[in-house]
Amino acid sequence: MRHTLLPAPERAALRREYHTRAFAVALYALAAAIAVGAVALFPAFMKAWIAEQSGVAAVAAEQGNSNGSLAAAQAALASEARLLVPLSSAASASSLSDAVKAIASARGPVTLSSFSAVRMATGTVAVIVQGIAPTRDDLLAFQSRLEALVPGASVDLPISELAKSSRIGFSLQVTGPLP
Repeated sequence: MRHTLLPAPERAALRREYHTRAFAVALYALAAAIAVGAVALFPAFMKAWIAEQSGVAAVAAEQGNSNGSLAAAQAALASEARLLVPLSSAASASSLSDAVKAIASARGPVTLSSFSAVRMATGTVAVIVQGIAPTRDDLLAFQSRLEALVPGASVDLPISELAKSSRIGFSLQVTGPLP
């Protein structure tokens, strides 16, 4: 508006009038949006109110039969609880990935190439580990670290794999409880 021929006071008054009218139009648009929203929500409100009233009526009608229904509900919940007991004990048990992580953390300079883990019915885990050890001493140290990892675990390393002195490919089996 610098190129207009209006003096500065009239330009300021014109700018104020423009802002006032823009504000009024925005307020009218907001009021219209609120009115449309209220009209659009009215059917859902009525549906919820009717559902509430029918629920209250059903509860009032069942008030006399509540003792029999309560006993039936408690019996159903007790039978469901008996079904959940084995599931909750299995969920609290350690997973096979915990055993694999524990074995991998004890590897030292040994390179591991594959794992095969199986949960036995007795609650133990059998893990077959394959890899390459730089030296015979490193392989024996890895075996002793695995035996120390879980007390009571057995680590089976075939003697034939100790024939070479360097770059030894091995396959050992760890059997025991989960770490």
